[in-house]
Order: sequence, then structure tokens, then C-alpha cells
Amino acid sequence: GSIGYHSDDGKIFLSNKEIASKYQFKEKDLVGCGIDSLGKTFFTLNGKLIYMSSERINNNSQLYPSIGVKNKVKAAFNFGQKK
Repeated sequence: GSIGYHSDDGKIFLSNKEIASKYQFKEKDLVGCGIDSLGKTFFTLNGKLIYMSSERINNNSQLYPSIGVKNKVKAAFNFGQKK
């Protein structure tokens, strides 16, 4: 499965099913996506929690982080090495 957060309409999808409609984001916003210690995925916007999944990710799952963009963007990624 997959989970995604769309900037254009603020919708969050889990395996192609809309599960939440939250906040649209725009240029200069800081979007975070992570997995907590219980295996639940979450999204943040400018440092504030906006979505926490009620489902847990299987500990044996292989994860493939990705970003999809329509235009040129500047993006940075942190896989836990920066705090």
C-alpha cells in the first residue's frame, strides 16, 4: 500500500482511498511525514501534527519514500539523521 498527502487539495490517501481532507500546503511550507514508535504514520505541516493514522505499518514492510511534483521544487529529506 501507499500513503500520500496532496498539496493541491489537502487530501490524504491510503492505498488510493481518500481517508482525510486536511490542510492544503504551498510554497515555503514545511511538510513532514513519519512513522512513530508504534508503527503509525503521521503528517505534519509547519511543525504541527495534522494527521495520525489509526493503522500500524507491518515492521517487516519495506518502505520506499518518494515525492511527486508537477513543477520545479526545492526539497530536502531527513531520514532520522537530523533532529
